[in-house]
Amino acid sequence: MKKIIFVLILILALCLPIFATDLETAVENDEFLKEILISDIPVTYGDEAFRERILQRTEGKRDPIGLVLTGGSARACAHIGVLRYLDEHGIVPDFIVSNSMGSIIGMLYAAGITPDQIEEILRVGDISSYFALTLPSNGGFLDPSGFKALIDYIVGEDYRMEETDIPVMVVCDDLVSKREVRITEGPFSDVLIGSFALPVYFSPYKYNGHLLVDGGVISLAPIDAAYEYTDTVILSTTFYDADTMNLINPVTILNSSFDIGKRQNASSDLKKYTDLIWIRCAVEQFSFMAFKDAATMADIGYECTSLEAEELDKLYKGQRTITEERSGEIASKIHETRDNLHFFGRLKASSFSQMLGLNFSGFDSYYLKNSMITGIKYRILLGNLDMAATFGFGSDTQNLSSTGGFTTLGAEISFYPFTNARIKLEGYLDAFRGNSGFNPQVFGRESIDVFLYNAEKASVSVHQSFEYYNDVGENLGTGLVLSAFVKGSYSIPYFSVEGKLGYMMTAETIAFERNKNYVEGGVSIESYSSSSFIFGVDAAARVNIDGRGSVPKFISDGYIGYDTNYGATGLYTDSSLFNIFLNADASYKLPFDPTFGEFLIFENPSLGIYSSSLFSVESIGISVGAEIKTTCSLIGLIKLPLRFRLGYEIIPGEVGHVVASLTFSTAM
Repeated sequence: MKKIIFVLILILALCLPIFATDLETAVENDEFLKEILISDIPVTYGDEAFRERILQRTEGKRDPIGLVLTGGSARACAHIGVLRYLDEHGIVPDFIVSNSMGSIIGMLYAAGITPDQIEEILRVGDISSYFALTLPSNGGFLDPSGFKALIDYIVGEDYRMEETDIPVMVVCDDLVSKREVRITEGPFSDVLIGSFALPVYFSPYKYNGHLLVDGGVISLAPIDAAYEYTDTVILSTTFYDADTMNLINPVTILNSSFDIGKRQNASSDLKKYTDLIWIRCAVEQFSFMAFKDAATMADIGYECTSLEAEELDKLYKGQRTITEERSGEIASKIHETRDNLHFFGRLKASSFSQMLGLNFSGFDSYYLKNSMITGIKYRILLGNLDMAATFGFGSDTQNLSSTGGFTTLGAEISFYPFTNARIKLEGYLDAFRGNSGFNPQVFGRESIDVFLYNAEKASVSVHQSFEYYNDVGENLGTGLVLSAFVKGSYSIPYFSVEGKLGYMMTAETIAFERNKNYVEGGVSIESYSSSSFIFGVDAAARVNIDGRGSVPKFISDGYIGYDTNYGATGLYTDSSLFNIFLNADASYKLPFDPTFGEFLIFENPSLGIYSSSLFSVESIGISVGAEIKTTCSLIGLIKLPLRFRLGYEIIPGEVGHVVASLTFSTAM
C-alpha cells in the first residue's frame, strides 16, 4: 500500500510542471482568464508617494503605526471614540486604511479635524438634510451632492488626499475589473463620497476608468492593506449582529448575504494577523441607520479602546500637528453650517453644486397654497444662492373629502444675504385638474425671514410674505395676502412654547381693491412626559380691525373640516368679526420603530386622539378623531414626516361629516 501511495505521489510530482505549463499557455491565449487570475491582486494609486509620506513621519527610526477603520454605516461613529482615546493618550497613527463609513471618519481625522469636530459635523444637522431621493439613472437612488457640498465647504473645495496631515488610504471595489482598488490620491471630497458608494443605494464612483463601490461590501476589515506598510496595526471594528432581524425578510436576506462574506473574510484576516491590536467596538446591536445614536456609539468606542490600554501604551507617543489657524477655520465653518441648517435647513455650497431628486413638499405656513406636491426637483446651490425647479403632481390631501389632482410646474429662488436671513421668491403653475382641460391656476409668493435672536432654548424671528393666487381658467378665487409678524419660541426639557403676533391684509385684485385688514396671533404649547406621552395645544385667532368683515380661513390654520372653502376662496367667508382656531392632541409614542429589513423604517411612531375647533360669531365647527404620526425613513438618510387623521365634524344645525387628512412634508 505504501508503495502504491509513493508511486502516485511521484507521478503527480512529475505531472505538476506539465499542468503549470498548460495553465501558462492557456493564460497567454485567453485575456478573460488573465483577468480572472489577477482579480485578487489589488490596484493601488499613489503607492510610492504614500510610502514616502509614511517614511517622512517615522524618519526610518521606528515601525509605522497603522490604523484600520472598518465600515458599518452609522455604527462607524464608534471610531470617533477610538480616535478620541488615541488623541488623549498621544498615540498618533502614521497612516490610516479605511473603507465605507469608516473612511468618512478616517479621512476627516487625517485632514486635521478633531474627533469632537467630526462628531459635531455628523450631528450639526439632521443627516437627511445632506441627501436627496433621486432617479437611479446613474445606478443609485440616493444623491449625496448635499453631503459633498458640506465636505467641500468645511475642508476646502480644492483639497486633495495628498494634503492630509496623516496619509490615508481608502479601499473600494471595482465593478469593471472586479478588483480591489486602493486610493491614496485624488480630490478629497470625491474620494470620500465614493468610499461609501453602497451598491444600489448610491451611484458607483468614477475614478481612473473604474466604477468603484463601497469596499465594505466584500471586506469589512482591509487589514491586508495595512500590513503592506507596517507590522504595527491597530484595528477598530464595528460588526453587526442584531438579534431582532427578520431573516425571512427579502431585504434582510440580501443584506445578511453580503454580511456572510464580509464576516468570513474578516475572520480569516483576524486569525491570520494575531499580533494586531484589535479594538472591538461593542455596537453590534445598533442599526446601520442609527445616526441619532452617534454620540452613544462614540462613547462605547472610547470605552472599548480603553480595554486595550496595556497594549496601546507600548506604542510610540507623538502629537498631532494641527495649527491653531486650521483648527479655528474648521470650527468657524462648522458653526456657520450649524446656523445654516438650524435657521433654514440649507447647506452653503462653496462652488456650483446641483441635485436632481424626488421631492415632497407641503403647504407649511402658506395661506393661499393648499396642495401637497410630489415630483421631480432640480436644485442648484451656489454660495448664498439657491435655485430650484419642480415638475410634479399636486393634491389637496389636507382635506381628503375634496382631494383633487393636477399637474404642477414650479420655480423658486432664495438668497441668503446673511446666515440668519433669507429672501425667497417662488411660483407655481397648476393645470389639468381632472377633466377640466388646461384650466391653469397661478400661485406666487415673496417672503423674507430674519432670525433676530437664536439660542439653544429660545429664538425670535421676523417674517413677512406676500402671496398671489389666480384661477385663470375660471376667473374665480383670485386673491392676495400680505402679512408680517414676529415669532418667538422657548423650550426646556419636556416642554416647549411658540407664539406669533402680526398684521394681515387681504385683497381681491392685484390693485388691492376691497382690501381688508386684520390682526392675527397664536400660541402653541407642547409637553412631553418621560413615559412617551405627548400633549399639544394650538390656539390662534384672526380679528377684523377695519369693520369690513369676511375674516379669512386657511388650511394652514389647522382646522380639519368637510368644507372646501380654504385658500383663495377662504378669503370670502361669512365670518364678520373673527375666526378662532383651537387644536389639541394627545398621543403615545410606541416603544419600537417598525422596519422593513432596515431599508424602510418608521421612526417615532405614535397613536393618539385630536380635536380641532373653529369659532366665529356666525358658526362653530368641531372635529374630533384619531391620528397616526410617524417619520418614514429610507435607510436613515431620507425622511418623510407623515400624519393621518380620521375624525367626525360636528356643526350645530347641520348634518355631521366624516373627515380625513393626510399631510407630509420634507425639505430637499
